[in-house]
Amino acid sequence: MLAPFASERFPFSSCGQHEPVVADSLYGLSYPAFPHPARVSTYCAILPCASQLNGCAFCIQYHLNVARKAGLASAKIDLVAAWRDAGIYSARERAALAWTEALTLMSQRHVPDSLYEDVQATFTHQETVFLTSGLEAHCLHARLSINSTCIYHL
Repeated sequence: MLAPFASERFPFSSCGQHEPVVADSLYGLSYPAFPHPARVSTYCAILPCASQLNGCAFCIQYHLNVARKAGLASAKIDLVAAWRDAGIYSARERAALAWTEALTLMSQRHVPDSLYEDVQATFTHQETVFLTSGLEAHCLHARLSINSTCIYHL
């Protein structure tokens, strides 16, 4: 279990009850990206990666469990932290993982145009929009959770 933060932080864990527009907005950004069966393996791979980069233990465990339940191959779940060297991810998954790293860490380094071009060549415009909005909604949710009074039981 992670230690709780100081009591003056806002209680994001109950945000859906008290501020449903915030919870609905986060859900609205991410929902279109995830339900399509053709996208399941891609999203099951990127969300644990983003969670690791964000440093959210709850998110890592949650998204690894989701990936397992969705049937993502165990090797892909186990090696997501070393995806570049693993050699087991499809071209779509590699492009999505590279995009995930770049967008999640964009405050530390520039997102190269060449990566954007790779993403555009790999995904349709609609898929790129859904991938990006789903990823950014996830990162926002993780940041709100990490900075709130959430107590995680793993």
